Amino acid sequence: AAITKLQTELTTLVIEEDAEVRRILYTLSAEVSEYAPVIRRNMEAMEILDVLFAKAKLSAAMKAVPVTIGGARRLDIRKGRHPLLDAEHCVPLDFRMDEETFGVIITGPNTGGKTVSVKTVGLLSMMAQCGLHIPCEAGSYIAMQDGYWCDIGDSQDMSQNLSTFSGHMTNVIGILEHASRDSLVLLD
Repeated sequence: AAITKLQTELTTLVIEEDAEVRRILYTLSAEVSEYAPVIRRNMEAMEILDVLFAKAKLSAAMKAVPVTIGGARRLDIRKGRHPLLDAEHCVPLDFRMDEETFGVIITGPNTGGKTVSVKTVGLLSMMAQCGLHIPCEAGSYIAMQDGYWCDIGDSQDMSQNLSTFSGHMTNVIGILEHASRDSLVLLD
């Protein structure tokens, strides 16, 4: 009987405590909601600053520079480096395409760096268009693209009975259907 009385009192206190916690939370929530627009603006400012600081930190880590981005259909990458390769050991890439050039063919022996070159051009172009600095020398120029299309690597698919050649042809047909005059198309 003595324990039952204490148990009832304990249950009552737990209910009262829960009610008080809820009352405090409702009161605080109501006070905070009055400042919701200010808090939202501060969060948006913090988000913008966070992105800018992340871009700056990435730029410093890659020893990257800002490049000129424009509407002229040309590329001029000077001493560009793939950002995932060790800057001390990779061979910088010089790649130039003027407005009269519609395509470039890169040839050479196996393990000669053709795929890395193609991927570097595409990645640096996309990074610049996203507002990032790129690891290259100052004076580089990147054209604005309306799309990036690539077929790089082995396209063999056993489940669809595609050979490597058939897989590449399927990708190329898709690229031809969607790419425009202002797209960057990379084929390896």
